[in-house]
Amino acid sequence: MVQPPPLVTICIDDTDRPGSRSTARLALSILELLAPRYRCHTLTTHPHLPSPGLSWDSEGNSSACMRLVDQPGLDLDGLVHEIRCLLLEDLMAGSNPGLCAGRQISPAVQAFAERSRSEHLELEEAHELATASGLLLEGLAGTGRGVIGALAGAGMAAAGGPGTYLQLGGGPLDINGLISPRKLSKLGIEHLVDAHSGELLPLRPLWVERALYPSMLDHRPVVYVQTTDSGSMAFVHQGR
Repeated sequence: MVQPPPLVTICIDDTDRPGSRSTARLALSILELLAPRYRCHTLTTHPHLPSPGLSWDSEGNSSACMRLVDQPGLDLDGLVHEIRCLLLEDLMAGSNPGLCAGRQISPAVQAFAERSRSEHLELEEAHELATASGLLLEGLAGTGRGVIGALAGAGMAAAGGPGTYLQLGGGPLDINGLISPRKLSKLGIEHLVDAHSGELLPLRPLWVERALYPSMLDHRPVVYVQTTDSGSMAFVHQGR
């Protein structure tokens, strides 16, 4: 596996409300504004156990993690200030946004992220862990509970998943139609995976109905497929 360049991690969570634009969409908008000055390595979303009383299929169960290439002289405080302002400008009434940022994501934060998939974690633990790990962690409004998902999302991205790629190699993945093996290879996709059997398949032309959002597993983009009635391969989205 090719080692990524040094990265800056920015993760946000709980910026939305039912019926509003999602946290992932907000992250995409932020990256568009940053694009002239910063190079995006990946944008991923990561699932967490929702707050008590919130079901898995409701909005707000996934954080969005932006990983930018760490350029010489990059002012992390200035970047965080800019993103903080963008989040506050787009603040949804009743949301509880959290923001996490840093360069190094510790194993302890990655362990916290794994627990977030099955446990209801507390604000105090998140803040204490972020401080001990040298990460910025802020609740921007409301209860601030979004810091839990923001910290966990940073940990999941650093651990290599689970998650979903929305942007990969600096380019958006909202591509559709018939995608060639060469294009898939350029995106870092090494093979296809049968969605039913788990069998690894060689790259071949792939039909994508809406957008190609690969799963993130073990730091790699994984594309699940199924055979259509016509015998062609079609992309199957596997959750968040």
